[in-house]
Amino acid sequence: MRVFFVCCFVLSATAVMSAGSATDGAGAAPVAARLTDPDQPQPVTVVIGATPSPSETPTPSPTDAPVVHAASIATPRPTVRATPEPTPKPTPKPTPRPTVKPTPQPSVAQTNEGSDQVKAEIREAWGGDDNKAISVANCESGLNPQASSPSGTNLGLWQFTKQTYQQYGGSGDPRSASAYTQTQVAWNLYQQQGWSPWGGCAG
Repeated sequence: MRVFFVCCFVLSATAVMSAGSATDGAGAAPVAARLTDPDQPQPVTVVIGATPSPSETPTPSPTDAPVVHAASIATPRPTVRATPEPTPKPTPKPTPRPTVKPTPQPSVAQTNEGSDQVKAEIREAWGGDDNKAISVANCESGLNPQASSPSGTNLGLWQFTKQTYQQYGGSGDPRSASAYTQTQVAWNLYQQQGWSPWGGCAG
């Protein structure tokens, strides 16, 4: 750019000097004399400075944002939580029922008396008709000195109640006594009341 302005200036100066030469004619002083003569108007040196054009700042091109393809983005899958299994309830154990202990029966002395021995003891203890006595005892208890009625009220060979047995000479439980002792008590009762206490078997 500066070279261009310098060239223009040189051409302009040359044109001026040429014009001066043409108007002054032949009688005109040489240009060199005019330039050195102080009374002559001097050419003005025009210095044209080229104003530097402001440097253009390159506009940065916008950076293209990276294109994100939807397919390239992995969509996070929702975490599937395992459903907790319900805690099984313990099966309640059945409450054990209290064991009902049977009411202990009064202790009875065990005897090994056979029917023949029982008959012999009845004959020995009975003061009257011993055959009928044996028949009645057999009907009442089957000639068993430890027999008991289903209700547990009548006991022994002659099926006494405890009260009657003790009232006519016995003691304790008749089942604990021998056939002879039980028959003695039965004879005492017979002497007071006859066969009526055993009416079901003696009738």
